[in-house]
Amino acid sequence: MSREALNDLGASYSSKTILAVIAPMVSTQLLAWRKLSTDERQHFLGWSESLAAQIVHEGMRLSALLDAFENAARDEAGEKNVGAKRYKDLRSTSIKRRDHAARALRNLVDPTSDAAAKLGTTKLRSDTPSALAAGLRTVASVAKELIANSDDEEREALAEANVSDALVSSLEALAASVESVGNQRTKGAAATRVAQEQLDEQDGIVLRLIQIAWRAWRDGRAVVPSVPAVDLGALRGLVKTGEASSDEPSEPPAA
Repeated sequence: MSREALNDLGASYSSKTILAVIAPMVSTQLLAWRKLSTDERQHFLGWSESLAAQIVHEGMRLSALLDAFENAARDEAGEKNVGAKRYKDLRSTSIKRRDHAARALRNLVDPTSDAAAKLGTTKLRSDTPSALAAGLRTVASVAKELIANSDDEEREALAEANVSDALVSSLEALAASVESVGNQRTKGAAATRVAQEQLDEQDGIVLRLIQIAWRAWRDGRAVVPSVPAVDLGALRGLVKTGEASSDEPSEPPAA
């Protein structure tokens, strides 16, 4: 199966549900297998002790991956709460500083100029970290240009209105901080998605092996009915309805 197919298969069942099936399934099959004669074993085409060992091995990998995933999720939840509060506080400070500077600058520039247009409220967004950072830099650039185009007397007047190089530097620093915190949040979300895909893929690997083992066992039991059936429990929906024998329930797993 392709990686995409394994991911899709694995996403259909929880890892804990899969792990709960492995031990009873493998133990039932191994105990029965060791009591079969050589001739009887020939009817279980595709099943082997090495397949059972592979299921156990991949199940152990799944268990370890699940533990790592859950531990990371707990750590991330704590970091996310801290990061969310940090960004919320930073966002509030940045918007107040941006809007205060923009109001001051609107009173100082020609209302018909490009600078006034840049300072328009519809231009200064804050719905995303990148938009907020861009708005901060826009206000900083207007202030910087206004200062650069002023003589000494005009610069003194600007300074009295708190429009100075210090204002430009603080706005640019805020923009950099907003981007940095915003990027950390984005990277955290991306890392979670990757980890979930890895877990789904391993789920799919184990499920595929269980399918193979169950079908081989079912076919063998058709000839050697004394062999005990394997109950897939919550994974009964893993095998198609038409493939399940009368003593192998085939209803889909509970949601």
